[in-house]
Amino acid sequence: MTNLAAFGPGAIYVTRTDVPNQPTVNIGYAQEFSIDESADLVENYGQNQYAMDLARGTIKATGKMKAARVSGIALNSVFHGEVLSAGSLTATTSPGEVVTLPAATVLDASAATAAGGNTVSFAAAPAVVPGQVVTHAAIPAGTAVKSVAGDVVTLTQAVTGAGIAINDAVTFGPVNTVANGAVYNQDLGVTYNLTGLPLLGVGSAVPAAAGQYAVNSATGQYFYHPLDGGKQIASMYAYSQPGVGQSKVVLNHQLGYLPTFQIDYVTVFEGLPYYVRVFRAASTKLSRQFKLKAFLAPEIDFGLAANAAGRVYEESYGEVS
Repeated sequence: MTNLAAFGPGAIYVTRTDVPNQPTVNIGYAQEFSIDESADLVENYGQNQYAMDLARGTIKATGKMKAARVSGIALNSVFHGEVLSAGSLTATTSPGEVVTLPAATVLDASAATAAGGNTVSFAAAPAVVPGQVVTHAAIPAGTAVKSVAGDVVTLTQAVTGAGIAINDAVTFGPVNTVANGAVYNQDLGVTYNLTGLPLLGVGSAVPAAAGQYAVNSATGQYFYHPLDGGKQIASMYAYSQPGVGQSKVVLNHQLGYLPTFQIDYVTVFEGLPYYVRVFRAASTKLSRQFKLKAFLAPEIDFGLAANAAGRVYEESYGEVS
């Protein structure tokens, strides 16, 4: 007969128990697993220095597990208890999506537009799109293309002053559709690639000066002022991956909401297993740290309680010792 040796982090499986028919999943290549039990002792004293009797009060059982990989199902099962959906979000990373903006488009008007009018005609259908910045001496700053019908462009603001004469040059600012425009999610900023200086996002407004940009979040189109035409910019943005991974939204549940789970832990050394099954656990802390020269290793603190049958955990030893 020898004593059992247990070595290494073993394997950890979790199964959510507060909702029926949930999958059992490995937490993701265990790095660490521990269970600690702490009991209160109640002491009975008389007139002497040492206690005459001892009794055990409450027992607090806690534990910790750390994973070397990220499992969305496992983390959701042990802490958040939300609904997982297919698909995921990702984003461009530094320095972003770098492109050289096209030059501003300059077209000559084919008909005059008096002050107060908001349409400009051209000899042929112009290759411009709604949202594109429009500039001219008689066009107010912050004006964009509202719509295009054939060779007529409708503006978002009315022409002022002397109006637009035949053959007057009308300038349209550059527009850039990002590479993942079809699954575009959210703008995360634009910088001049050569200097790293940021441009100012104006949201649903229209860029009124160089160094400003607007975004159509439905198409992933970025609109710039004509003075930024030909400059190299870097776009940072989030976009969806409909067929990749999974995601969840963490909700603000009422007090008392608590996902619970079963833990199955096993480690085998020299052919002999050591096995622990925790029947009912609940997480007290979920920690994810991101730092230089380190992999993400999710860490889960948990507490133990008895299940409906009064069982707390089962411990199995690979030999009699």
